[in-house]
Amino acid sequence: MRRLKRRGTAYSRIDELSPEHFGLRKTARHGFPDSPSAIGFDNETNFLVLGTKNGEFRIHGLPGVEFRAETPKKSEITQIFTFGSLHQYITVHNDNSILLWQLEEQAGSHSLKIINEFQMEQDGGKKITTCCLSQLTGHFYIGTDGGNIYTLDVRLFELMDNDAVLWEKATALIQGTNKTHPGSVVSIVLCPTNCNKVLIGYECGIITLWDLKSSFPERNYSNSVENCKQPLQSLAWQNEGQKFVSAHSDSSIYFWNSSVSTP
Repeated sequence: MRRLKRRGTAYSRIDELSPEHFGLRKTARHGFPDSPSAIGFDNETNFLVLGTKNGEFRIHGLPGVEFRAETPKKSEITQIFTFGSLHQYITVHNDNSILLWQLEEQAGSHSLKIINEFQMEQDGGKKITTCCLSQLTGHFYIGTDGGNIYTLDVRLFELMDNDAVLWEKATALIQGTNKTHPGSVVSIVLCPTNCNKVLIGYECGIITLWDLKSSFPERNYSNSVENCKQPLQSLAWQNEGQKFVSAHSDSSIYFWNSSVSTP
């Protein structure tokens, strides 16, 4: 095909057109990525970390500071956890994989590299539903749709033997001998003032304050309170570690004192 240039009422040929003239090429990226699915913030480095449904992982710092990488399987990123000054990051994916990333410097430039990977089996109620990282102990707690919680040793990136929190034991104080499955684990939150205490929230609304040191429930919080029977969505501690908040599927929010079993 030849391109013509108009001169008055006449046209003249100026060059040849080829398929390359009609190709699309990405020249720049700006702002949030398409289809974001996870977000986090690192208080030590002031980095904003983002994950997308197509497996893209981004880190944003000051203006002009941006790093990106793509996962090999391009699986959706559902949660992101940061290690602060270590410049390491954990991403959880909807294919039950967990990746450990490192922001490395080579020849004066930085890049994101995958340095470890763990694949959780999906059979037998082990589909990952939510996770929680303890930077102090290096333990990564994995909640599943079967109601159990498993512990990943971040240093070895392997599951720890005999360290699972089984739902039967976690809900023992409230369910007695007539145990009903509480549903999937929807929230795991470490106490901000005691790394040995963690809140576990189940889909049915039961909440457990679990002692990681003794491997025993310290308290169960009832889901039988009137107007507090909607499925649980999330939990959050207040900063002093004495009170917490629960959010439910009907948009209701309840405030709890950790020493009292009702809101």
